Amino acid sequence: FLFNSLNAAIALVRTRPAEAEMVLENLADLFRAQLKDGNQSSTLGREIELAQGYLAIETIRMGHQRLQSMWYVDAPEQAEVPHLLLQPLLENAVYHGIEPSGEPGTIRIGFAREGEQLRVWLVNPCVSGGDGVKGNGMALTNIRERLALYYDLEARLEAKEEMGSDGVRQYRVVIVLPCRGVTS
Repeated sequence: FLFNSLNAAIALVRTRPAEAEMVLENLADLFRAQLKDGNQSSTLGREIELAQGYLAIETIRMGHQRLQSMWYVDAPEQAEVPHLLLQPLLENAVYHGIEPSGEPGTIRIGFAREGEQLRVWLVNPCVSGGDGVKGNGMALTNIRERLALYYDLEARLEAKEEMGSDGVRQYRVVIVLPCRGVTS
């Protein structure tokens, strides 16, 4: 990701300097976030900002026609969430879903407050027939472990491959956690 992002910025410097600057600013922001203590919490708004920065880099790198995202936010942005909750999921969606297909794809990301819970979901296209890049599940395992540390049994993560309503295979991740840091 680092080298791809830097190469994308280098390629843009002369022809599209504003986009090159945006790539480098988002990359710096992501690295600053990575250096932050992982035991600290963040806000949903900050996590969305970091995730959108990450997707902006990947969109520039892959092309605006190839990678698109749709965001659904119906949750308080001040809600407390684990630091860097979304970025590894988006990285998986790009690496395992969009890149290997060679086709345009849309990643859908959503947040909803449901009573005292916060529901986070991410859906991305899958390469059919198991032709995609096989992962080792480390990102999902790490997020599950972090959710257990933060929330014990009050949070859960579900991930599955399924057929979408449009007949296209998709991968869905759903995280449910307590909605904290929000005044009612």
